[in-house]
Order: sequence, then structure tokens, then C-alpha cells
Amino acid sequence: MFSSIAKGKVWSGTSSGPGHREYMEAFRALGIEIEDSGDMLVIHGKGLHGLTEAPDVIDCGNSGTTMRLLTGVLSANPFFSVLTGDDSLRSRHEEVIKPLSLMGAHISGRDGNRFAPLAISGRELNPISYDMPIATHR
Repeated sequence: MFSSIAKGKVWSGTSSGPGHREYMEAFRALGIEIEDSGDMLVIHGKGLHGLTEAPDVIDCGNSGTTMRLLTGVLSANPFFSVLTGDDSLRSRHEEVIKPLSLMGAHISGRDGNRFAPLAISGRELNPISYDMPIATHR
């Protein structure tokens, strides 16, 4: 993920861990070129503000990490995005929406902006100090 928002070409070993494919497909949809030879990834990063609006909803599958991190990245980019996932992901994510909203993010979701799918209208965010009331790892 960080290679995609860095500037320039980055070589990385591949991973078959959870969320790997979801990360790659999400960033490809956001305009990042990713070459996957099976042994090595070559990611052509465009910087944080080099991402482009995805032509469709981004499906994070079952990867909560993908959804949480993308929510933050997309909140800071000046375009519209929608993130969704499986049933499990669509029943949480209040823990990232609240602090990002306090930073000035415009995020809409189901059930009073608590649950995915998340509609994100990106913009410049303001720094805040925030103590997480709960752990975000489930």
C-alpha cells in the first residue's frame, strides 16, 4: 500500500497473506500500475495525490485492514470513492469513520454513518490528537 502512494518505481517481494489481492486490485482501480511476476511486484507509485478516482465501487473483500487504511488514504484525495466488502466488513468501521470525520473527512455510510459501504468525498484533512476508545484489530 505504501509503495502505491510513494513516488516512483518500487520493487517488492510478493505476499500471499490476507488482503494482498484486495490491496492490489484497489490500487489498480485508483490508477496505480502494478506488475506481478509471481516472484516480485513492481509498483509504479504516483504519490499520495497521484491517485485517480476509481471507475467503480472498490470491493475490499474480507480485508478489514484494506478498508481501514484505504478509508484514510481516500479521505485525503480530492475525488469521490465508495468502499464495500463482505458481510463482516459491512457491519463495522465506526472506529475509523469518527476520527477521520473529526479531521474534516466527509464519509457517509449506513446506519448513521457507522457501517460500510462507505461513500467518501475526499478533501484536505486537518491533524488532530485522538485516543482510540477501542482496539481496531478484530
